[in-house]
Amino acid sequence: MFSEALNDTLDSFKISNRELAVKSGLREATISQFRQGKRAIPSDSIEKIIKALSPEAKNYLFFMVISMSVSDEEVYLFFMEVAQAMKKSERSQVKARELVLS
Repeated sequence: MFSEALNDTLDSFKISNRELAVKSGLREATISQFRQGKRAIPSDSIEKIIKALSPEAKNYLFFMVISMSVSDEEVYLFFMEVAQAMKKSERSQVKARELVLS
């Protein structure tokens, strides 16, 4: 599901694996494996990919995920994983700020 939406998004916005790797901090080979469906995409990697995309590409990716013929449960699970990863990252950032300010 996500790999198909990611492929379509990267192709539509002419984003190379290399460019996404640089912006996301993931390895280019890892992104290639995600795109080919050879490797499951963990939620922390989904978060890095989403953060690396422009707002327009991010919206397109979300639209592609939702519009694909997947079950409501799969869409729910996808967004729950993304939300939890972002929440976890947000908590880490808050803790880091607290340490810096103390």
